[in-house]
Order: sequence, then C-alpha cells, then structure tokens
Amino acid sequence: MESHRNYEEKQNTLNTLPISRATISAPFLKFADDNNIDSSTVLKAFKLNKQALTNPNIYLPTHMIGRLADTVAKLSNHHDLGFHAAQYNDLDDLHPTLSKCIQSNNDLSGLLSTVMTHQKLQGSHFKLWVEYNENKLRIYHKSALKNTDRGFEYANDFTTFKLLGLLRKYLGNTWKPDYLVMENNSPPQAKIVGQTKQYRVITGQKCNYIPVECAIETLHFQSETQSRSCLSSRLEHIIDIFWQHESFSLEFVAHLFGVSERTLQRLFIDQGSSFRDYINKKKLKKSLELLKEGMSVNDVAFELGYSDPSNFTRALKKQINMTPRQYLMQS
Repeated sequence: MESHRNYEEKQNTLNTLPISRATISAPFLKFADDNNIDSSTVLKAFKLNKQALTNPNIYLPTHMIGRLADTVAKLSNHHDLGFHAAQYNDLDDLHPTLSKCIQSNNDLSGLLSTVMTHQKLQGSHFKLWVEYNENKLRIYHKSALKNTDRGFEYANDFTTFKLLGLLRKYLGNTWKPDYLVMENNSPPQAKIVGQTKQYRVITGQKCNYIPVECAIETLHFQSETQSRSCLSSRLEHIIDIFWQHESFSLEFVAHLFGVSERTLQRLFIDQGSSFRDYINKKKLKKSLELLKEGMSVNDVAFELGYSDPSNFTRALKKQINMTPRQYLMQS
C-alpha cells in the first residue's frame, strides 16, 4: 500500500514537472560553439544530441535546460551568458506557430497579443502578462525555474533580452527601456545596465518586467483574419491589460478591439458570460492574490476601485461565501 502511494506521488510530481521546448537550449549551444566549446560534449553529459534538440515537438524538463545553460556558462566563464544567447536574432528557439505569428504581425499590440496567446507553446510553467499604468506598458515574465535552480539567472536574462529583441522589431533597433526590473539577485554587469536609458536595473524582485512608454491612443488590437477562438483570447488579453485603467469601460474595450459594443457583447454571450461577469471574476482573482500577498483589506479595496472597504467585503462574500478574513484563515 505504501509503495503504491509513493508511486502515485512520484507520477503526480512527474505530471506537474515544468517542461520547456528543447530548442530553447539552441542559443546557449550556439554560444558554446562560437566560443570554441564543443557543444556535443555538453550534450553528451545530458545524454542528448543536436538532432533531437531541433525537433519542434520535443520538450525537456525545464531544470535540465537550466543545468545545460549553467554548464555552458562555467565552461565559457561568461556570467552574462543569458544576455549573449539572446543576441542571436533568429527565432529557432520559438515554437513554429509562435514564430510564424510574430513574423506576420506589424505592430506592438499584435506582438503582445500573439506572445500571450501562444506562450504555453514554449513550456508548461512559463508566464508572460502585461499591465498598463501611467502611460506605460509593463511586460512581465516569470521563469519556470525557481531562483534557487541551477541556470536560473542565465535563463532569466535570456528571456528578458529575447523580449527586448522582439520589441525592437517594432520600436526600432536603438530603442531602450528606461530601466529593467529583474528577479536576479546578483548585481547586473555593465553591458546589461547599458541596455537601459537610465543605466538602471532593479534586482531581487518578485518577477521581471520591461517598461514601455506607450500612449494608449497608439494601441489597437483589432484583427479581421483570426478565428473566433483567437478573437476571444485576444479580447481577454485586452481586458487583462487595461481593466484597471481609469477610462476602462465596454466602450473603451470596443475601441481598442476595433468593433462595436454590440459585437463585443455577442463575443461574451457566445462564451456563456457577459462583460460585467468577466470583470467581476477578474476582480475576484486579483483580490485573492493581493490578500494572499499580505495586502490589507482597505488597500485591496482601494486598489480595485471599491468606494468603501465594506463594499469589497460584501462583494467577496457574495462571490465565494467568505469574508476576506475567513478566506485568509482557510487558505
């Protein structure tokens, strides 16, 4: 009985193990070859071969890719490996579907929508999301690796500078963010700091983000060629980015999406929902996250635009049948 339970626990662990596309290792191996390190020797240690890593359908445990990057960094003595690996401008490390969609987009809005829609093609636990505040888009990302895993900082740097490279396709080759926010704990090297206008990299944060100054009038997420499911996905992304904007409304979203308010309402009806229901669910999810992070009820209510903390408490009780205090006690 005990051995059967142990087997089940092991299977559950394997089923939830973060996996990533094998081709993500390609830029790190290219760097090894370019620096007179035989990448086949690196792969041999992991019982892998280059041919397998070029297959777009092969996924590996994410921690293995982190260890591979860590090995290349140590052999090359490059502690800024992630930055260098991201300088290869091809899209070989991306899933073919994601790569094709990126190349077919011609504006920033399309890029963000595409990457958010197809991010799971890169791996099971990688997360990318966008928020808009004070005329700035914040493009967040969080690695599937833990910050205690081997290779974490190389993988984290790689994702940040890969995203910067994609952004420059639309914002210009010389574009730089004002600053960068990163999970990395070690002090950034000069070449990384130099990628920002203010020569400032804030480290040791809960997640990474790239700020992009952007007037909301320049953003348009409409697309006439996508399937209905893709349109629904894109619509959800718009709401997720802008739902806390001071001008947020059905009219606001319809304008960004390039459709009438009636068309927008029909999209929600097709999904068995409504605009108001979706926003309420979004508020609920966000409020629970903030409470778990230790934010007070008053601050959560203010953050989510409730006129009074008691209104927030009533809204939460109506949706989950618990007050904020009761929720925290059982979570």
